[in-house]
Amino acid sequence: NLYYPKGENIKVEPSDSHKLLALLEKRKMLQRVYTQNIDGLEVEAGVSNKKIVYAHGSLRWASCTRCQRKVSSEEIMPAIRQGAVARCQAVRHGRRNSNSTSTSSATPSPREPLQRLTKRPRVTSDEFCGGVLKPGVTFFGETLDDSVGRALEVDRDKVDALIVIGTSLSV
Repeated sequence: NLYYPKGENIKVEPSDSHKLLALLEKRKMLQRVYTQNIDGLEVEAGVSNKKIVYAHGSLRWASCTRCQRKVSSEEIMPAIRQGAVARCQAVRHGRRNSNSTSTSSATPSPREPLQRLTKRPRVTSDEFCGGVLKPGVTFFGETLDDSVGRALEVDRDKVDALIVIGTSLSV
């Protein structure tokens, strides 16, 4: 299991290497972290998201294969724990159930209860996107995101040293 490699509900903890990266950032000595890891342990160790380029994506988010909606991994966890395929729950625009509680006028009448104005409209399952929520990682055969190359171009003349940890940088 990618989300719990040590067993049910036992998460992997950041290593001393991850913590070193956070310390370097704290001391203003870190330009960027380029990582092939998909576990997000750099963030858990204290490295800010803006400093990380996930070369192979991350398990910290998922995207809908139909509408491209991006969600936190927490949204797909219930399905993952049940061994089910996570489906997008985004409401399709322009599709309303006849039982909807929406009003036709922009200004409510004074008699209309506040609850009716703030209550979410009821929708049927065919009104949800329903696309598969794919983990935000680059699978075999997929190309890396263009943002990786762009970030390298921006950073290459700004650094005095490069630290390579745990990879040969080759496939």
